[in-house]
Order: sequence, then structure tokens, then C-alpha cells
Amino acid sequence: MEFRRITGLPPYVFAQINGLKAAARAAGRDVVDFGFGNPDLPSPDIAVEKLAEAAHNPKNHRYSASRGIPNLRVAMATRYKNVFGVDLDPDTEVVTTIGAKEGLTHLMWVLLGPGDTAIVPSPSYPIHLAGPGFAGASVVTVPMHDPASSALEPGDDFFEGLLTAWNAATVKPRVIICSFPHNPTSACVDLAFMERLVQFALERDVIICHDFAYADLGFDGYQPPSILQVPRAKECCVELYTLTKSFSMAGWRVGFLVGNKEVVAALTKLKSYLSGNVLDRTFRSGERFDEPDLEEREMQFLYATGDDYTFMDTEAYDQLTFPKNQLGENADLLKENMIVKILVYEHRPIDVELPNFIELKVVDGEPGVRGDTASGGTKPVIVETGATIKVPLYLEVGTVIKIDTRTRSYVERVR
Repeated sequence: MEFRRITGLPPYVFAQINGLKAAARAAGRDVVDFGFGNPDLPSPDIAVEKLAEAAHNPKNHRYSASRGIPNLRVAMATRYKNVFGVDLDPDTEVVTTIGAKEGLTHLMWVLLGPGDTAIVPSPSYPIHLAGPGFAGASVVTVPMHDPASSALEPGDDFFEGLLTAWNAATVKPRVIICSFPHNPTSACVDLAFMERLVQFALERDVIICHDFAYADLGFDGYQPPSILQVPRAKECCVELYTLTKSFSMAGWRVGFLVGNKEVVAALTKLKSYLSGNVLDRTFRSGERFDEPDLEEREMQFLYATGDDYTFMDTEAYDQLTFPKNQLGENADLLKENMIVKILVYEHRPIDVELPNFIELKVVDGEPGVRGDTASGGTKPVIVETGATIKVPLYLEVGTVIKIDTRTRSYVERVR
């Protein structure tokens, strides 16, 4: 069998290193491991405690929003403001990823295709070189030197190589992937370097993807700069930030893509297909647009007063009231305290997703026909929420039944 997408992949470097380490240790040699950057410090106590608490909440084991939990995105936007002085809109400029590798790989699927080209420093973290290949694109490399060691201005060697690679490319590159502090050379840059990089991209209409894995690992007073600190960077840049190195949470696989809202929206759309979530944002390739105010919110149905239905956001705890005619055909299946997902556009609900199966009591209907369990006949009954459902003839008033909300059909008698 041919596995076409991975045919050209070289052996994974860390697997090779692990093999060498194992062989050396088996031979009795004392090995100091400078290989894979796997944190050996514990994760923060508060994060572990909240994880344990969240694991006991059944709602957290359902599908989540493709963009990530709203409050988590708000927290990341707040961190960027506090640490880097960068303003981010958590609804349009932040999307969560399953760590940086998943985010970068799927980002390449969004930005590149067969015949496209990406520029990547060499040496580089393995996924930076492999990611474009997964999308069918080719890679042009730029020699990675320590920008501080340049004979002229810091970074001149890098930018000379970058310009050479750009001019030599048969197909003009669509993406530049970089990472500072750099892995594996540890080269560090200042904000002036980032300004030159952004200017390079703006002049050539190319997207920069900056993997900010070591954002919080500066020493001796050095604070690694975010590329988004540069004016106009959001026009051409996105940045990957993770909790892996900063908070010793490698196994949690939590990351974020932030920056250019069109790129963030494109990755969000791809993730909605991969995650099974219903959130969908449609746009044409190359088109610039103002993204609609579209938000999926998990809410608890509290009560109805006439045709007004009141819900509570399960995260922000604010209450919203919507008219029944905006809630769709299944509004009459809503039961107090039921958890639903509501897709909101400009403060109006445009879709309400109930649990696939719910249990409701029959409160009115014709008397059951004794012994008639095999004829296949049905009759309409009214359940406790006021909805009319067709059920087998033998069911009595007071029976609790299971209903498939996707088809509004009877499934089985519960009790």
C-alpha cells in the first residue's frame, strides 16, 4: 500500500535521537539529554485543580466550539495585552489549537497547496519543514545564523539569505515560517528585527507564521518580542503561542493562533470540519471582508414567559431572552434547565442545537390501547413542554419517553 502524503518524509529526528540515547544507555554510558524539549517541571497547581474540577462536569465531555472556549480566548487576548501591549479581538483574532504542531500543520493546509512554496530557516524545528509538505507545497530554506553575530546590522545575514531565497524561487512564496527565540540554534532577535521582517512581508504580499514557542523564556532581562508588536503586523502576520514551554503543560496540547483575522477565520473554518462543530464561516479566496458577529454559546434554558424564552450563558452567567419565533422548530421541546447550544448573529439566535436525545413526560393524548404492541400504529400525544409527538398506540398519559430531537421522533419508553 502506498501512503502518498508521507512518502517523502525523512525519519523523524527525535525518534532517531531517542534510538541513539537508548543504545548509549544500554551500553552503560551516562547520557545527558539535550534533545526533545519536554518540560520536567510540574504544571501549575491551579491548572491541575481546574482540570480535575472540569473533568467532573459532564458538559465538558461534549464537542466544544471550533474556535475554543470563549473565556479561554479572552484570557489569551488579555495576556497579549498585559505582556506585549498587543490588542487582540478574542472573537476574530484568536483561535485555539491542539498545540503548535497541529495548529501549524492545519494552517499550512489553509494557506498552501500543490505547487506553492514556503520559506523556512534551516536548521529548523521539524514540523516547520514538514508542514508545507503535508499541504503538497515545496520548501525553500534560508541559512539560520545568529542575528546578533552579523558583521553589519543585527540580522543582515538572515535578510540577505531571505532575499536570495525569494529571488531564486520559481514560484513566489506564499508563506514565511520562522521562530524566535529560534529552535534549535537559540538565536534571539529584537523588535527592530521583527520590524524589518514585517516590512519585507508587506512589500511582497506574503504571510508570516511566527511560532512563538519560547515566548516566555527570556533571561538576563531579555523579553522575546511578539511579531504582533510591530505596527501593521496584523495585515500579514499570525503567531502561534502555546502553554507547553511557558507553563510546563506539554501533554495538555493547548495552543493558540493569533493575529490576521482572515487567516484566523480560515483556520477556524477548517477546524469546524475536523472537530465536528457546526460553526461555519464562508469566504472567497483572497477576498477581504468584515467578519460577521457570529458566536456559538452554550446556554441553559431557564423559563418561558408567554412567547419569550430566557436562557443563561453557562460561562458568563448573563441572561438573554429571545422570542419563540427566533428559536426554530424545536423550541417547543425545550425543558427548564436543559443545556443547548445557540448560534447567535448580531445578538439574535439563528440556530438552536438541542441534545440529540431528550426525555419528556406525556401529559395528554388518547387512552392507550391495551395489548397493542405489535400493530405499528401511532397516535399524537402532547408532552410536558407542549410539543406534539407521534407515539405507539399503547402508550398511556404519564409515560416518560425518549425523543430524537433531530427528527422529532419517538425512540422508546423510559418509564
